[in-house]
Amino acid sequence: MLTIANEARTTMAYDLDGGRPTEVAVLQGEIVALGAKLGRATPLNAAVLAMIQEAEEARRTGATFDIRPEDIRARAQ
Repeated sequence: MLTIANEARTTMAYDLDGGRPTEVAVLQGEIVALGAKLGRATPLNAAVLAMIQEAEEARRTGATFDIRPEDIRARAQ
């Protein structure tokens, strides 16, 4: 079985920490748009998109913004 190291991070996490824009609009945004076009709900993708965009804005203003899996699941409900 594949395992992922506890210290592993996504490129978006590195971008957020580095103050760089992420690729969230291209990745999650496209999935949300395609789902809407097809009449399919994409609640997890929409939650990830919104939360990463909020984190980008928080970083621009110097605030902190933590994203936890349970927060994404709760927001997608």
